[in-house]
Amino acid sequence: VRKAVFCLSTCIFPAHYAESGECLVEEHLHNGPPHPSNEGYSYAKRMLEVSVRLHRQRFGHQWRCVVPTNLYGPFDQFSLEKAHVLPALIYKAFLASQENNSLVVGGTGSPLRQFLYSEDAAEILLRVLEAPALSEEESLMILASDADSSEGTSIAYIAQRIADAFHLSKPLEFDRSRPDGIYRKPVSTARLRRFLGPDFRFLSLEEGIQRTVQWFVQNNKSART
Repeated sequence: VRKAVFCLSTCIFPAHYAESGECLVEEHLHNGPPHPSNEGYSYAKRMLEVSVRLHRQRFGHQWRCVVPTNLYGPFDQFSLEKAHVLPALIYKAFLASQENNSLVVGGTGSPLRQFLYSEDAAEILLRVLEAPALSEEESLMILASDADSSEGTSIAYIAQRIADAFHLSKPLEFDRSRPDGIYRKPVSTARLRRFLGPDFRFLSLEEGIQRTVQWFVQNNKSART
């Protein structure tokens, strides 16, 4: 296989960057231990990056790594036990809409996260795969939307947009017995934007939520829940 793209995760970066709120850049990847809760997964993914890089340098394979932020969109995993925060909130809001209940959000809703719509991610993956030649720098890129705040978007804001999409009449409820986790994990989009050029336009978070909710409503019986 001469050309391939391998996906990593932002959770494999050193924990001290996220804990300090420092913006993650690609060069940070191996600069310290990951969070203990992700230790095994993180080191496995880090070694994947090392393997990809060494194969590229030794054999000339056009192998690249990308590091997406929180992905969401149609055909996602919406299970309350397995899903990431945005699709899980969509399923919870759907269930709340069936019984005229409030959408209950774990924690305070204050943590900030960055999201990437699945179709934008797919387009970028194809561009990375099909690029005839990439520099060593471009062969490791964080994938994140720059259509929204570079600081991230609060969980409370996301939950409210989802509740609005389902026309929930009752206010959000926050289960403060649940932990918030790390407050924010901002990432840099500078390298990705240089690769994409100025004309690539990311879907806004609001539009992405609306499209995903619409898909879920139409496909909830067959969706992965």
